[in-house]
Amino acid sequence: MSELIDLADPFRGSDVAQLPTPSPLTASWASPNPAIGNTHPGPCHPFGMVSVAPFTGGYPSGYGPYAPGTGSSPVAELPAGTTTGFTHFHQSGTGRIGSYYNHLRVAPERRGVAHSGRRLTLADEEASPGRYRCRLVEADVTAELTVGPRAAFHRYTFPSGVGASVAIDLSAAGLAVEGLGEDVVAADAELLDDHHARGRIAAGGPPVHFFVECRSSGPVRSELWRADGVAPFGRGLRLAPGDPALGRSFGVRFLAEHADTASIEVRIGFSLRSADRAERNLAASSGRSFEALADDATRAWRHHLDAVRVDGGTARAQELLASALYRSFVKPCDCTGENPFAGDDGPVYFDLATLWSSYRTQLPLILSLFPERGTDLVTALLAVAEREGEFPISYLFDNRPERFGRQASTLAHVTIADALVRDLPGIDPERCLRLMAKSLRQGRAAELDVDRPVHPLSHTLDLAQAHRVTARLAEHLGDEELAAASARLAGSWAAAFEPDTGLLAPSEYFGGERWNYSFRLSPGLGERVEAVGGARRFATLLDRFFGFADRADTSISRFSGLNHHADLDAPYAYLWCGRHDRTAEIVRACLAERCAPGRGGMAGLDHSGALSSWVVWSSLGLFPVAGEDLLLVGSPSFDEAEIRLGDAELRIEAPGATDAPHVSSITLDGRPLDGPFLRWSDVAGGGTLRVEMSAEATGFGRRTTPDHLPPSAHDASGRALAAISKGTP
Repeated sequence: MSELIDLADPFRGSDVAQLPTPSPLTASWASPNPAIGNTHPGPCHPFGMVSVAPFTGGYPSGYGPYAPGTGSSPVAELPAGTTTGFTHFHQSGTGRIGSYYNHLRVAPERRGVAHSGRRLTLADEEASPGRYRCRLVEADVTAELTVGPRAAFHRYTFPSGVGASVAIDLSAAGLAVEGLGEDVVAADAELLDDHHARGRIAAGGPPVHFFVECRSSGPVRSELWRADGVAPFGRGLRLAPGDPALGRSFGVRFLAEHADTASIEVRIGFSLRSADRAERNLAASSGRSFEALADDATRAWRHHLDAVRVDGGTARAQELLASALYRSFVKPCDCTGENPFAGDDGPVYFDLATLWSSYRTQLPLILSLFPERGTDLVTALLAVAEREGEFPISYLFDNRPERFGRQASTLAHVTIADALVRDLPGIDPERCLRLMAKSLRQGRAAELDVDRPVHPLSHTLDLAQAHRVTARLAEHLGDEELAAASARLAGSWAAAFEPDTGLLAPSEYFGGERWNYSFRLSPGLGERVEAVGGARRFATLLDRFFGFADRADTSISRFSGLNHHADLDAPYAYLWCGRHDRTAEIVRACLAERCAPGRGGMAGLDHSGALSSWVVWSSLGLFPVAGEDLLLVGSPSFDEAEIRLGDAELRIEAPGATDAPHVSSITLDGRPLDGPFLRWSDVAGGGTLRVEMSAEATGFGRRTTPDHLPPSAHDASGRALAAISKGTP
């Protein structure tokens, strides 16, 4: 079995897409987002609070030269391949999320040449999970970066005899793109001695506290500086809101006393609560060399990436899986003990930046592979709802969570349901039900009724799904009144669809049109197949959407092919009309033509790992139905795979998968499956799933009898509807 850490590429998705030549099918797909992953190659721990990366100033991570844009051609506003230093805390794969961090820019300088804020050319970049290295051409300095969960470590190697210094710009925040910078509105800094400093900055959110240690191959001295020279700050500064000094660059500098100083290390501990905590967060590195700390970071990634092992498949498929798995675990950020909005030390996670994407792919992956972390994530969501009165759908450091905008609503309900389906430890179902029910009774969620959908209509689907899982939990806990009320509202999805077209009615949709949202694995999918006239007509609609038919019809908003989140799960809707062959063709086309290794390997935004998690699931041949005890079997890419599910192990055998995309039969521990689906409870304890592959569509490829179809994703009875068997594709 291959160790994926050796194949994972942190650069993947950090530049404009460079994808294989599309086939006529994929060439017809849509690209509402710029064709770039919006990722960065800088090191971080798995789900770590701190990242560090070259700062070019580009949107949205601070790495890359791009400004926000739409369509397939991102707009470069900054010089490509340059940096003004190395910043901390970065978004990963988002769009215009509203908060871009990039705090404390660190820049190496040669004596007499202040490079902080000036552009240097990046050369010889190298990155692996937990490490980054490059050469800054004009300064002739080698920069190396690694991290701990709450700290960042910089090492700069200078040429002999030039004089060395490192500046930490405390005024830096946000992006260099016009309108996306963040002003530092308050700052404190204190030089403790020539090797240590501490302080805090506030910019667009809670203060970020820091504790800095400088190590050097020769003696150094420290100073506070400002853009117009060494400022009259002495050994400390305190800049309150409105201070004119906040309008210029300022910070801490460490200067080598001798010109032959070869290297300077800067180590920074961070906290969202106090400088004392930042010092404690850095103390874990005490007595450790840079190499030892980098090895620690690599070891952490090895443990996480070892949750999946594969054999067979192409080298390209293995590299793609490894890089996607890496990106799936970058976010959200575990800030346990660092909650700036509450005094407790319970679990807290930030940068749940795109819950409208991650609830379908990334969060089910995390909850499946790492149950303890899943418990912490759900506990953190419950704490937010108790503290702030509502569940978030986006949660960043700035504590400006979106509640009910164009995107989504009540998606935390589905993640909580996933946790309960997986029987994660330490989650109180009664606490969950109380908060879930409360959120559905307030705000615009309370406007929903069976015959009165909420606009944008994507919200109606979200709310119906939330009521579905709430009804199920209420029934389990014996609250018959709540179960009945939510079960009734779970059927509200029907009012959002047009019976004559089988599509969602016209509304305002984000990042797509009604076609993109109409085929989600959302409430009543089985009933919808029946409502539009059976499997044949439903498959016809899907064929038009994906471009198998009417490819020249420009009135259709087509499948985005991993460019956007709205239709992430749509390829698997074919299973409800017995066309597994179509699912297999689309999944394989996405992996072959809409993904690639390397910097240009993503067709759109990665959405904090949601698109990468789609690649992981689909490469392994499984796909979760969010909030349900249901896993779909797709088209595995590898002859063998081993998946660590907490303490259990699921083995997937699909001999010949490389050249045979279709599925003819499936067994679980030797027991034949009726169709290409199984229960999470069937595999939670491990087992062997054997998928017989074929070059042509046979067996499960085209079956429409009820027993061979998945149950309606949100049918309370959990049974396939006999009426789905109407018609044969």
